Amino acid sequence: MPNESNNSGHSLGSSLGAGIKTIFGAGGRRYYILEHKTATAGHRAGDVRRIIVDYIEIGRDTRCQIRYGEDCPTVSRRHAAISKAEDGETWRLTPLSHTNDTLVNGKRVTAPVQLHNGDEIQLSTDGPRLGFIMPEGDQGLVRSIGLSARLGLFRRQALRPYRRAMVAIGVLVALLAAAGVYFIVRQQGLIREQQQALEQARAAYTREKAVQDSLIAALTADNAALRGTLDERMSNLDAMGQAIDGTTETPVTIVPRGGMPRVASRRYDNGALDRASAYVYYISAVAIDVTDEDGAVRRVPLDGSESLSGWSGTGFMLRDGRFVTARHVIESWLFWNDQEGQDFTLNLLANNGGAVVAHFVATSPTGRTMRFNSTMFHTNGTHDRRMTTEDGVVVSRANTDETDYAWFNAGGSGLDFDAAASKDLGRGTRLTILGYPLGFGSAGDGAIQPLLGTATVSVPGLRDGVIYTTETSLEHGNSGGPVFYTDADGNLRVVGIVSAIAGSSLGFIVPLSAVR
Repeated sequence: MPNESNNSGHSLGSSLGAGIKTIFGAGGRRYYILEHKTATAGHRAGDVRRIIVDYIEIGRDTRCQIRYGEDCPTVSRRHAAISKAEDGETWRLTPLSHTNDTLVNGKRVTAPVQLHNGDEIQLSTDGPRLGFIMPEGDQGLVRSIGLSARLGLFRRQALRPYRRAMVAIGVLVALLAAAGVYFIVRQQGLIREQQQALEQARAAYTREKAVQDSLIAALTADNAALRGTLDERMSNLDAMGQAIDGTTETPVTIVPRGGMPRVASRRYDNGALDRASAYVYYISAVAIDVTDEDGAVRRVPLDGSESLSGWSGTGFMLRDGRFVTARHVIESWLFWNDQEGQDFTLNLLANNGGAVVAHFVATSPTGRTMRFNSTMFHTNGTHDRRMTTEDGVVVSRANTDETDYAWFNAGGSGLDFDAAASKDLGRGTRLTILGYPLGFGSAGDGAIQPLLGTATVSVPGLRDGVIYTTETSLEHGNSGGPVFYTDADGNLRVVGIVSAIAGSSLGFIVPLSAVR
C-alpha cells in the first residue's frame, strides 16, 4: 500500500474558522481558480473551480476537495495540498504523496513551493494537469462572489474533508426526526382514542333517543310526572348532541380537567377581534450580525442584496408589558432541518467560536413599530441537544416543544391572558388564532391586519408539555402568534403561542404557563 502523509495539520475547527471568515468577513480576501487541463472521468478539460478556503487537498480520497476517480491510478489518495502561506497573501503547493510525484511547470517538487498565476500543477509524470489562476483586481476578491454561492462553496470545500463528522450530525438529525415522528404518532394514537370515545358517545346518544321516543309515545296530557322525566331527558339529549356534533351557534360549556366550567364561544365578536389585533405584530428579520472566531463583526442585510434569505413570523404584546413570540422565530439557526441550508451554516458558526445575532422589525395594525435583536429575549435552552463529534465540530438543535418561546419586556399595554387556564383546557375547547400566515396581512402601507385562524383542543390539559389541537388552521408565518380562548363574558384571553403543525391539522401550542 502506498505510503502517504496522513496529517495535513488542519482540523475541522480551523477549516470552519477560515471558511466562516471567507463567507461573512470576506473583506479583502482573495480566491483562486483551478482549471482542469486534462479530461478525466470526473472532469472535462476546461472545467474550473473557484477555491475560497485556505486549505484544500487534491487526490482520489473522498475527503479531497479536488477529487479524481479510479481512472487516474497514478494520482494518490491524498496527492497534494494547496494552502495559504503565513503572509496571508500567497499560496503554496505541498506534496503529500511519497509514492507518486508532484510537478509544477514540469519540475518535480518535494517540499512546499509558492504558486504563481499561470503555474501548471501535474499529479505524477503522466497524470492529470491543473492550471493555477489568480483573477486580478476586484474580480479576484471573494466578496465579488454572491453570498449564496459562497455558502455553497463553503459547504463543498470547508466541510467535505470532515464528512465523518457530518455523518454523525446526520445521525443526530435522524434521531431528532425519529423523536418527532414518535411525538406525532403518539398524538395520532390519542386522536384514535378520542374517536373511539366519540363513537361510544354516539351509541349512548342513540340509546337515549330510543328511550325518549318510547316516552313520547307513552306521554299523556295528564301525566305530569312523566312529562317531567321527558323534559329532563330532552335537556340531557340536547347537551349531548351539541357536544358531539358541535353544530350549535350558542356558547357551549366546556368543563376542563379538574377545573371550573368555562365557556368557549362558537361565535366571533368582530369588536373583540379588532381590539386584540391591535397588539398582534408582524415580525420580519432584516439583518444578521456575524462574529467570527477573531471577534470581527459583519452585518449581513436580509434584503436580497447578499442572496441570504430572510424570514418572518408573528408576535404579540401582553398587558404586563411583555412582547412574546416563538423562539424559532428569533433564533432560527437553532431549528435547522438540513445540512444544506443557511441555518445549519449559522449554527456551525455560533457553536464553533463565532456568534450570530438577528435583527428584527415588528409592526402592528396601529402603526406602532419596534426594533429589537435576538439577544434581548428571554429563552429556554434546557431542552436543546448539543453534540461534539470526534473531529471537533459542535452543533446544537432546539425543539419545538414547551420551550419554544421568547419574550422581552417592551413596556406598554397589551392582551389579556390566562396562564392558569392554559394548562387545563378541556377537550373540544375552541381556540382563536391571530397571525400572519405566509406573510399575508402584512402587505401595503397601513394595511397590516392579522388573519383569523381556529383550532380545537384535542386532549384535556397538556401532553408532552404542550396543548394538542386538531382542526388547526396554521401556516408558516403564524409561528409565535397568540392563541386565545373566549371566556364567559365573550372576552378573548391569550392561553398559548403558536409553535408547530404536523400534517394538515395537528397543532402544537406552547401554553402561556410555560413562559418564564
